[in-house]
Amino acid sequence: MPRKYSNIMDDLDNRIRRYYVVLNEGPSLSAYAFLDVDLFEDFCDNSQMELHAQLVESFRRVTGKITVLQVVMDVHLGENLSVYKGRDYAMGRTKWRDEKGVIHFFSERWVKGKHCWFTLNVTPRK
Repeated sequence: MPRKYSNIMDDLDNRIRRYYVVLNEGPSLSAYAFLDVDLFEDFCDNSQMELHAQLVESFRRVTGKITVLQVVMDVHLGENLSVYKGRDYAMGRTKWRDEKGVIHFFSERWVKGKHCWFTLNVTPRK
């Protein structure tokens, strides 16, 4: 694996794991730093942001704190797809365990911003 690609994968893996650490801490403004800026058009008013926070909190009540076990992503570089506004993107799955020990998977979609990766997943799903 070329070094540049390896660094991209490491950066993305670390970013995803940090995202779930922040979500474990509960709804906060810190979590919004992981959302793709283009999604903020959908969160232009406080009611949408409050709804997102409520959904995250409901999810946390059901699952408790989660532990990320594995991140598997396919990174797409230089594909220039209009749906991602020409940005590099990654798709894959995150394997995680809830507080009861039950294993789950998240389908992940992330896009590369100027300096870091952002999630396109707004609402966690079981």
